[in-house]
Amino acid sequence: MLKFKKFEITLRLLDSTSLPKYKGITLRGGFGNIFKSIACIQKVIDCKDCILSESCIYRKIFDSPRPQDSMKMTKYPYIPHPFIIFSQNYETFFDKGDLFDFGLVLMGDNIENLPFFVYTFIKLGEIGLGKDRARFEVVSVRDVNGELFDQGQKTINSFVKDPSLLSLDRMYSSENNGFKRLKIDFLSPLSLRFEGKTVFLPQFHILIRNLLRRFSLLEFFYGDPSFESSFIKKCINESLDVKILENNTYLENLKRFSGRQKRLINHMGLVGDITFSNVPNNLVALIESAKDISIGRNTSFGFGRYLTTIL
Repeated sequence: MLKFKKFEITLRLLDSTSLPKYKGITLRGGFGNIFKSIACIQKVIDCKDCILSESCIYRKIFDSPRPQDSMKMTKYPYIPHPFIIFSQNYETFFDKGDLFDFGLVLMGDNIENLPFFVYTFIKLGEIGLGKDRARFEVVSVRDVNGELFDQGQKTINSFVKDPSLLSLDRMYSSENNGFKRLKIDFLSPLSLRFEGKTVFLPQFHILIRNLLRRFSLLEFFYGDPSFESSFIKKCINESLDVKILENNTYLENLKRFSGRQKRLINHMGLVGDITFSNVPNNLVALIESAKDISIGRNTSFGFGRYLTTIL
């Protein structure tokens, strides 16, 4: 079972600027530098050499190194990030005074760290966003229960920390028989790999495999594992008979400058929509329930967001 909570943050631009279509890239990129400057005590170049690395909130959240005693992801130095920053505002030009919203998803115990995220965005607003260094101010932070942010004091009010609970095996029911047509709209670039290769045609079984792998890792590192490998195999076997009815996805190539790596990094992913036929109701419920945690790679940049429609 995985705990998570969604927040919506509203910014007011203090300068006119152009921003990319997928603003999660810019917001997450700027966030990392400021977060480190706030959290870092030693100011060392390499975090792993710091005596405080195992207790550092920046290291845990933003670097997300794999715990040394972990039995998962043993070939990888880092684990999935416990946060997602995304925006569904696709405008690219903003005048001074314009507002735009973006979403923040926090997972596990990191829900408690919301004030660190908000304070980081406040400081980022003083420095500026994007290539124009456009300044902004945070004017609102909300959850499902209402406003959390005191703009005058620049503080987060006490909030109900009751999270959403996601348990994929509970969404799957042997009594939920039948089949449906399912349309999936990819709202931001979907970046998948299967058998060591980049995926350009998102077959349904590939989506299910990636979703289950991502969720099982998030549960392992930030929640409580709730299903066995037999459940994963059963879902994959059922997904193999699903057919593509109509494919309207296309590839988008994006570039961002990494301040940490000091170079341009290419990102590519699929956007658009795809419709499947013969989708078992169990798997419809599965993929619908997991949409808030996204799918694929670079999810902390807002990649892999999707909506589902039953036809």
